[in-house]
Amino acid sequence: MGLSYVSGGGYALLMEKLTHRDVLAMMHRVGEITLTTEASLINNDNPGLVLNWLHANVKLENDGPCVYAWAEEEPNGSLTVLYIGKVGTTLKQRCREHEGGFTGKGKGSAHAKALWPKLRSGSRVHIYALKPPPVPFMGHMIPSHSSVEDWLLTVVNPRPAQNHQPKGKKAATV
Repeated sequence: MGLSYVSGGGYALLMEKLTHRDVLAMMHRVGEITLTTEASLINNDNPGLVLNWLHANVKLENDGPCVYAWAEEEPNGSLTVLYIGKVGTTLKQRCREHEGGFTGKGKGSAHAKALWPKLRSGSRVHIYALKPPPVPFMGHMIPSHSSVEDWLLTVVNPRPAQNHQPKGKKAATV
């Protein structure tokens, strides 16, 4: 990736497609989504999904804005990014919100219904995180997590299954 001169003057950022492994290599694995014991024993519409943290020393309470991903590791070891999101507060708080959403209706419930069969079939769903540094803007340092999330969703190929294309927006081509 780099800058390229565009005919008519100016430069454009060249973007190459990234594989799911490329995206995960930029991040740190920080946790895992698992089934509760009760949910793993029965087939129901309200799966008990919990987010578990890998290391007690992972600073999630005060980490601030970041980008995160859920990735399925199939029993054969292949990795697939299922979802890319951003956090404006802390990753731990955002994951608690996801846990609450897993049992509700709407998008959180849809996420749970997509994750549950993967976990039941023996796949593992890992949580990865990346804290991009702030960038200078008009004399101020501002968070860059929203831009990094947008960029990742533009360049990752294929687009994660649980990241739906926003209504009224065409998929970016690169």
